[in-house]
Amino acid sequence: MAACDLDQLVQDSKCLNCLSDSEKANAFLYYLAKAVSGSGGADYSDINDLRAAVKCWCVDGPVLNSFKTQVAINAAVNSGELSEAPTIGEIRDAVRCWNCGIGGDERKAMEAFLTCTLLELAV
Repeated sequence: MAACDLDQLVQDSKCLNCLSDSEKANAFLYYLAKAVSGSGGADYSDINDLRAAVKCWCVDGPVLNSFKTQVAINAAVNSGELSEAPTIGEIRDAVRCWNCGIGGDERKAMEAFLTCTLLELAV
């Protein structure tokens, strides 16, 4: 299954439009948990198991955003694209112009695309 083929995504996801935003968000977590389990990781498809796994991650938004950013940095290092984690100055230099004109929906689309692409490579 070509997970990131746009035409296929449009076709396959049409029926998901009937779900509420919270149902879509919960389904995203559930099926991502299934993908983790199917790839040899722990099974977090039970919400209580997932809650237990992330209880130390439940922090305020800015800190959680830092966690999310560090996850991406770790992925870049683990992939071999970076030899080591960048400094704060290197991060600022790398993304200096990225904020110019990127709207919320466009950023979400970019996150979905990159997540899809990375998962397609990994799974």
